[in-house]
Amino acid sequence: MEQAGLKISIGDKELKCFYITEESAATPAIKRLCESPAKTHGCDTETGRKKGFENDPVAGLDPYRSFVSLLQFYDPATSVCYMFDTKRLPIKMFQPVFTAKRVICHNALFDLQHMMHAGLTDLKFDDSMMLYSAVRAAEYASLEEEEAQLEQEWEAHEGEGQALDWLNKGERYGASLRTVVAKLLGIRVDKELQTSDWTNRPLSREQILYAAQDSWTTWEVGRILFERAKNNNLAKVYALNREALHPVAHMILNGCEIDAAAHR
Repeated sequence: MEQAGLKISIGDKELKCFYITEESAATPAIKRLCESPAKTHGCDTETGRKKGFENDPVAGLDPYRSFVSLLQFYDPATSVCYMFDTKRLPIKMFQPVFTAKRVICHNALFDLQHMMHAGLTDLKFDDSMMLYSAVRAAEYASLEEEEAQLEQEWEAHEGEGQALDWLNKGERYGASLRTVVAKLLGIRVDKELQTSDWTNRPLSREQILYAAQDSWTTWEVGRILFERAKNNNLAKVYALNREALHPVAHMILNGCEIDAAAHR
């Protein structure tokens, strides 16, 4: 099944969305993504709980207890979001997309672990959360300076519907996608559906559009942050951190020995 004509408006951007559940529709969509002139696609995943871990509090976060339930790509060349139902589609059929393109995720380590655990290889991931952390460290002399500026901005615009009004105090100093989107795009993103049921079917229209939103906002904040990283001469710093993604993901998946006594 390919549900065409689903649309979502985010700020002044209108996106066309396709929810795909059958290989006959997935194959041409994958071809379009691979042949797109865009070098990088926005990417996100939603995870479900594996059988036997339905009530496990860690399931959904741990790739040994969860599975990729939905795989989303945003193609900036066409402003199209594809939501592939990977509970119904074999995830390895998406290998050509990862081979042909870079993808950018927010907190890419999470998505990378699940992709690697599922057997996908040649994964070229960028991370908008990592970019944000590097940029904010370069643009503020200290955490105290950042907090002071944020407090001044909040006090000056309190009650005007500004981005900081949408975030609680803890979120304002964080690096979640909701926080970064509010600060950089001035768009309010509600994350209630993040913890909804992604294991069972059918998925709701709201879930599908939520997933599309995340893939676009990740790409959009990444675009902005790449430019700010370049302006702050952070290309090498970011590249070094990005190269650590794969070995860290391997360590998480395989485990690593540690001398607990010496560590204490």
